[in-house]
Amino acid sequence: MDAALGGYEPRTATVRVETPSGPGAMTYLDFGDADRPVDVVFLHANGFNARSYRSILAPLADRLRIVAPDQRGHGATALGTATEGRTSWHDMKDDLLAFLANNIGLALSRQQLLDGVWGAGWYGDDRTVDAHVRQLRKKLGDALPLSTVWGMGYRLG
Repeated sequence: MDAALGGYEPRTATVRVETPSGPGAMTYLDFGDADRPVDVVFLHANGFNARSYRSILAPLADRLRIVAPDQRGHGATALGTATEGRTSWHDMKDDLLAFLANNIGLALSRQQLLDGVWGAGWYGDDRTVDAHVRQLRKKLGDALPLSTVWGMGYRLG
């Protein structure tokens, strides 16, 4: 529980979703009275998962019911991923950062990162994760507290 939220913690729920890329599940945070109709669906497209917005949304929970879904690659959502047409590391860097941030402190294998960011159906060399991590480190330097866990993968924080 986050003290900055005054003790308020939103409910977490998951709903099954069918997409053109295949089946999956979308996780969302639910703020406010569960018996009330949804007033606001809070969408975001900046690489953060919905938990990042708790300090903004929690104070509104006494007046509104707000649903904040985590979109593919962010937070705990696991939707099918269409990787066709993605041609550079820029296409995946924000998703990789968001996935690492949602799992801060946890050692994640290359396969866990591939499944969480590229999607479980992605086919290719697991060393692509290493190449993306190299690019992140090159761009962000010491501002990125990402460590290599030898024989395992990577850990943020």
